[in-house]
Amino acid sequence: MYKYEALIRYIDDNGDVIPPYKFLPVAKKAKLSSKILKLMMHECLDFIKLKQKIVAVNISFDDIRNKDTMEYILHLLEENKEVSSSLHFELLETEEIEDFGLVRKFIEMVHKYGCKVGVDDFGAGYSNFNMLEALKVDFIKIDGSLIKSINTDINQEIIVDTIASYAKRTGVETVAEFVSSKGIYDKIKFLGINYAQGWHFGQAVSIDEIN
Repeated sequence: MYKYEALIRYIDDNGDVIPPYKFLPVAKKAKLSSKILKLMMHECLDFIKLKQKIVAVNISFDDIRNKDTMEYILHLLEENKEVSSSLHFELLETEEIEDFGLVRKFIEMVHKYGCKVGVDDFGAGYSNFNMLEALKVDFIKIDGSLIKSINTDINQEIIVDTIASYAKRTGVETVAEFVSSKGIYDKIKFLGINYAQGWHFGQAVSIDEIN
């Protein structure tokens, strides 16, 4: 196990777990995304100190262009220098990035603390190789919509192979999402993808369940 991805869940008054796709859009409209990220950052750093694991947390362009949020993140990293290199960031909704220079500046700042930065869901929407060249990220996560049918759709395999080849030539690490079977895992290994994530290895668990 190389690293973990931090996921958020909301538990209502009845004790039912509400998935993020139901409450995060509401939180975004209510401008609560920054508060959620700050909470996640604290939880991740505490987890890293307790478990000595690498953890990735999601971050959006809205978070990056929020001056208060950026100052808060840098303050936390400065306070936790001894473990900051174990915290990775995954850029969400890259099609919404309006200022690549600003994102590049964020990447350079967190690199000073040893943090790695990657692009989430690459290959979906408007994500492209020009964006990778502009941002100089450390890793890309290949979108699960491409991975889950890689053994049955030759076009999907060609796209994934192209992404993996480009990443290898430019020194960017690759992660395959939605790896749900040994067959898919064998295929992505054959294509030279560095890491895999999905139910083939395990489902989401609480912090207390991680050794």
